[in-house]
Amino acid sequence: MREGDDEVARRAAAFCRRFAWEQPDDAPGLLLGWEDEAPAEPLARANAGGQPYGDIGAAVAFLASSFEEGGDDADLEAAVELHDLVVALGEGVWQPANALVGWGGAILYEITGEDAFLATTERMADVLCEAQAPSGSWGEGDDVLTALAAAALVAMADAVDARADV
Repeated sequence: MREGDDEVARRAAAFCRRFAWEQPDDAPGLLLGWEDEAPAEPLARANAGGQPYGDIGAAVAFLASSFEEGGDDADLEAAVELHDLVVALGEGVWQPANALVGWGGAILYEITGEDAFLATTERMADVLCEAQAPSGSWGEGDDVLTALAAAALVAMADAVDARADV
């Protein structure tokens, strides 16, 4: 998006929006795969450990950023829908590996000023701060998780600070 390929970003946003609006009513979670023009397995199950909730957070962050860049209300509406779905999936969401859930919430808070998105941001920031090791790393020195958690905390702080300036 920010690199200038607007057509690719537009198509990616349209694809992400479909995950928000085309979920089957009887799914015990959120379908994250795609098959035969519809969401399919794998499934991010509600109230289960080790689920890819961070992937949903990435979609929230992407769609919210897409709205900021392009102004398409459908992107914002889908980001809000996915945010609401992921935070309703239970306590398993609140793990450092899912830091992108907080990042997405922070972007939504920056855009809308709604307290629900601030609450998501603050809760994930608390999770990350509590899980940080004295060495400054996360996940017993996991470099990828440490980079993700650190970047998410900075982005969340920046988004909240930007909203304070409004």
